[in-house]
Amino acid sequence: MATGRVDRGAYGGQRVLRLAGALGVVLASATPVLAGDWYVDATSGSDSNGGTSPSDAWKTIAHALASAPAAPVGGTQTIHLAPGSYDAISGEVFPLELRDAFELVGDGGPDVTVLDGGGDARMIAVWSAVASGINHGPLTLVKGLTRQNASRAFEVMSSAGTEYLTVQDCRVLDVNGTGILVVATCGLSGCGSTDVELDRVEVRNRRVGVYVNSGHSQAHAKLTVIDCEVVDCSSHGIIEGDAGGGAELELLRTRIHGSGGEGLWLIQDNVLTPNMTHAKVTDCLISSNAGAGIKAELRKDNLTNSRVDLGVTRSTIVDNHYGVEAFCPTGWSPDVFVSLSGAIVYGNLDDVYENPEHAAFTTVRFCDIGDGDFAGSLGNFAADPLFVDPSNLDYRLRWASPCIETGDGLFAAGTLKLAHNARPIDGDLDTQESFDVGAYEFAPLFMLSTGELGTPLEFELWGPQGNATTVHFTRKPLVAAQPTPFGELDLDAAFISVFRVTTVGSGPPKKIKLTIPNDPAFAGLVFSFQALTDCAAAPLGKAYTNPVELTLRP
Repeated sequence: MATGRVDRGAYGGQRVLRLAGALGVVLASATPVLAGDWYVDATSGSDSNGGTSPSDAWKTIAHALASAPAAPVGGTQTIHLAPGSYDAISGEVFPLELRDAFELVGDGGPDVTVLDGGGDARMIAVWSAVASGINHGPLTLVKGLTRQNASRAFEVMSSAGTEYLTVQDCRVLDVNGTGILVVATCGLSGCGSTDVELDRVEVRNRRVGVYVNSGHSQAHAKLTVIDCEVVDCSSHGIIEGDAGGGAELELLRTRIHGSGGEGLWLIQDNVLTPNMTHAKVTDCLISSNAGAGIKAELRKDNLTNSRVDLGVTRSTIVDNHYGVEAFCPTGWSPDVFVSLSGAIVYGNLDDVYENPEHAAFTTVRFCDIGDGDFAGSLGNFAADPLFVDPSNLDYRLRWASPCIETGDGLFAAGTLKLAHNARPIDGDLDTQESFDVGAYEFAPLFMLSTGELGTPLEFELWGPQGNATTVHFTRKPLVAAQPTPFGELDLDAAFISVFRVTTVGSGPPKKIKLTIPNDPAFAGLVFSFQALTDCAAAPLGKAYTNPVELTLRP
């Protein structure tokens, strides 16, 4: 019986595992997980129907949540939403109070499945049910929806027990309050905690994008953000606040851009008990925010040894007011700890800013800090990163960037960068792989495609200007890397064919543009590509690039 959710997502992204062990539940039986499927259709459904099939669909989500039976132990109840607009006109009553182990799924995806709050509604709520003692466990899910035109898209609050929620493949648009609110506090029946995960969620908001907060000394709030975008929020992008029992935030392969205030703001505000505001930022891009890209702040007189702890790894922080601001008020205990490793912090008014009268504890290793503050120590340097096209927000690295293969060699191999290629890559074509600095690992062979039939397919070929390259391909998935005199070969050698003989470019790259045939017979086919490029840095004058794999889909 399942103890959690493993989901690669619509775009083949990071596997996400939410263990039911977090609730102290161990389900070791081999019995299949029980699940129920229920159907809602705002256009053709009726709440007088049974909700058991698309042709028998209910009309409103509110009715479905009230009418479906409780989820069986270890199983789920899935409410399938047909494409359409779910709003007051169709009979919806907000907020929609999600139930434990219920999955609310827009089967057609967020493009066609829209919840509209009419301007002032709180839309989806996960609240601790103190009276009944029922909490929402880690099987509770919302997927494939757009929430728009509301005062709040998601609200997760607990004052007793732990509340879980996973949100996948969703959009939050044009919300006039906080887009996603996660709060843990205490009430008459005890104290609560929250554990929320956002996967492939896009937030474009009028005010604050996401706010996670612990509001009491015995409460704890946790938020994990993976493969998300928080962009163009008129106030702040993401706020993590702690005036209570600790707040924990992890950002992985996420982009925060264009906020009217701070991109990411960490606040420690507890004066009663020692606690920590903790944030881990990995493989992220934080750009063009009017305030700091990241601000870590101790706000009150720190008599309790509370602290802010910020770790930034393999990320790019560019074109903000301050890049990273670590602020301790003058005369107070300097309990703001900042660690930067393998990051690009460049093009900000001040790349790393601290209170000049009261510095924080800042450790910087293998970073490109543009203003030169840390250059010459611990592998740090100051140089133009040579972004591909920063004016159009393309912060990938170009050929011969000083950030290529100058990162921390102690990073774990196989981690996915922001563009979802695995690190490390042989970025300088010398047949040796090493880590780059920043959110994007430079790829001499880069593919742009959704894989959908009938859509464009584009390859970028990088290397010494004008050098020859041969692009090889197979009609099979990539295989385990095999050593050769030219570096690692990731194609099945028994099935290799030549795709194209051409040249490479140092900037701009050489491009190959095609259109995937719009033929249903191609759906499901897998193609793999890898180039062999002339390069003087390689021992034999040629080196294999990184491989790319393409799966065609309808």
